[in-house]
Amino acid sequence: MTRYHPMAFRLELTPRLGANDGRSRATLAACGALGLTDLPPLVVADLYFLDGELTLGEVEALAAAALLDPVAAELRCLPITEEATPLPAPAVIEVTYLPGVTDSVADNLLAVAHRLGFSLSLIHI
Repeated sequence: MTRYHPMAFRLELTPRLGANDGRSRATLAACGALGLTDLPPLVVADLYFLDGELTLGEVEALAAAALLDPVAAELRCLPITEEATPLPAPAVIEVTYLPGVTDSVADNLLAVAHRLGFSLSLIHI
């Protein structure tokens, strides 16, 4: 099994095509309220960055067990050592927490990972 260096995996959770994507609609509406009109379709995705001694298969298993609702979302797990194929969009904006900001979602995901037997030291969302 191939093991990767720390902070090695990027997980992208996106709404399935045709799913009821309320966050994307709400973000597009907020842009309209700011006067930003004639925007292309917008998709809100969740990003997770995992740090641990894991194989790609283990990361995919953890993500499927702890994050994925296969009816509503799709998941991509990528080693960071590989170039990620951009999501089909004219522009991508990624927003993350600042270092030191409490991230309860990451804390909960880390706890779930440990309960499932995965050895992780850090999760960034």
